Amino acid sequence: MTGCIQFTIESLSTRGFFVHMYDWVPYRGERLDCKIGENGAISAFKDEQVVGNVPKEWSKKYREWLQAGGKLEAIVHYGHHRVHRTKGEEVPVIYLFTGNSTPLLINTKIVIEKATNQKAKRRKSLKFHDGDQTDTLLQRNVGRLAETLGSQTNQLDFSISGMTIRGFFKTKKKWVPTIGRHECFITKTKAVAVKLDEKKICGNIPCDTQKLWRRFLKEKGRIEAVIAGTGKENRRKGEEVPVFYIFTGEWSCVLQNLRRYIIGDIEKKMKRKKSLCIAAGDMSQNTKVTNGITPSHNLIVDSDSEADYPVMSTKPYKRKLEETSHKSAKKLRTRSPQNGRIPLTEIDNDIQLSEKDFSKLSQLIGNNWRHLGRQLGLEGVQISQVEIDSRFPSPQDKIHEMFMKWAKQNPEENTLDTVISAVNESFKTEIEMDKFVKFIDEKRYARKRRQ
Repeated sequence: MTGCIQFTIESLSTRGFFVHMYDWVPYRGERLDCKIGENGAISAFKDEQVVGNVPKEWSKKYREWLQAGGKLEAIVHYGHHRVHRTKGEEVPVIYLFTGNSTPLLINTKIVIEKATNQKAKRRKSLKFHDGDQTDTLLQRNVGRLAETLGSQTNQLDFSISGMTIRGFFKTKKKWVPTIGRHECFITKTKAVAVKLDEKKICGNIPCDTQKLWRRFLKEKGRIEAVIAGTGKENRRKGEEVPVFYIFTGEWSCVLQNLRRYIIGDIEKKMKRKKSLCIAAGDMSQNTKVTNGITPSHNLIVDSDSEADYPVMSTKPYKRKLEETSHKSAKKLRTRSPQNGRIPLTEIDNDIQLSEKDFSKLSQLIGNNWRHLGRQLGLEGVQISQVEIDSRFPSPQDKIHEMFMKWAKQNPEENTLDTVISAVNESFKTEIEMDKFVKFIDEKRYARKRRQ
């Protein structure tokens, strides 16, 4: 555009979606007008209704652009919201700036570009583009499941297969899994459970899905579990029963938003667990359910179609081999021959440890070293002081200082047997056990030679 300024900033968001999710469902490519509100904050409007706010850290600079006569639009980048650990629920958007080539707007653009590039050093996804790049940016991640299933329809029902009911070891004495539907509900302890029969026998849904599914039920949604096989034993998660989970309810903005959020969460888990499958509608009607057999590939089934054919499939996930150090490759080895504990000997009480020994030990200890400090007898305040002390930048320096502080405070207990006992009790601490046992053997051998 001749005589006009246009530039785009990606990887930002509109905040406060936890309030507006009851009145608005965001869709990819939807354009929102940004204006200065009554309280001075910049809000995103859709049909004269506020649906979000510009992040506080950008409000001042963007307000200067609007006050200088420029126009600001927020284009929804993804059709589902996300939850930030400290900033709450937000909708990813692309900000498009448009205005005439006036000196004030040109100078404001320079300030915004400089601030964006400066923050991009810490946040690599944040980028500044000259011109209108919204069409190019919107083409990214078009095949996401949350986007495909979240098209502009009133479709709410969806199903998830490849999941289980946990805690079968408690219910197998009173209940035999049979193919059928069982309703999910919120217990008195605010956990989401599956009602298996009228005698109040319940099973539990996986822990990592509890929060989102509980919220879906609280908003008057409905979740049913369809038994898909007999009980089986998982090495880490105990005994469990394979099921389909079917989500239904009357269409509303908040349920549609939660639907997208749940689908996006399951999509992330698909990369690690290939048996997971998401379908629009009731999957149990289009899938043959037999004991222990569930779809082995991730496909989306159109509930309105009579045929069961894949609309989109995800490529098999290949785990990347990360380059790990020799230390991290050996952490959490078998701790000792006797039930995870290193046995003590009579001479361990006579072996004093020096600063040189503490330097060796600090190289063998990794994460959760604070737990070891508590087992040695240090208070939490003392460990925190070591942790925040700028004189000790690396973890090894902090661990070394922790040992020195302990030895100075308890000179009589500065013996090998005290350290071994602390290591035996602190199973959370990551230690290179092979080298630690070798260190103990060297100290014992040196002590015997002196005798």
